[in-house]
Amino acid sequence: MNSKTTREQSNDAVTEPARQIETRADMTLCLDFPGHPNEIRRALTRIGRHMDRRKISRDHARAVTLVLAEVLNNIVEHAYAHRDDATIYISVTAATALVTCAVCDCGCAMPNDQLPQPKAHHLDQTKVETLPEGGFGWGLIHQLASDLRYSRQGYENHLSFSIAPPPGPLD
Repeated sequence: MNSKTTREQSNDAVTEPARQIETRADMTLCLDFPGHPNEIRRALTRIGRHMDRRKISRDHARAVTLVLAEVLNNIVEHAYAHRDDATIYISVTAATALVTCAVCDCGCAMPNDQLPQPKAHHLDQTKVETLPEGGFGWGLIHQLASDLRYSRQGYENHLSFSIAPPPGPLD
């Protein structure tokens, strides 16, 4: 088992440590970090490097990063509502055939303790100026991820999902 801990200081007010641990023959990366947009970017960068080391295809890694960015930004904007004391926990298991992610936070529960369902947008019949600013994220998550599971355990939100490589040639 190879485990390491890193401490990063951001240039803004967030100074909590970011921890990183790799396990199971370096297939799984575990991180905990402050729920702040700058820290999300750093976490996504570390996850990208982890997938690169695991030889995950570029298109597969892009899909994982896109879903994680949506999930993590939703946590910061909605579950934590920009709280300064928020921590996000994530594990990413990267195997060539499947990337599995588990995310945990202690923010507000999902509405009705359920995953949001994708909203239907009729883009071909809608004028650009009348499109909503948001509401596309969960549709994207549902489209790219499989095995989406959400549970509220005590004061914690637990979300897990898998992302298979996209069809087509590997890059």
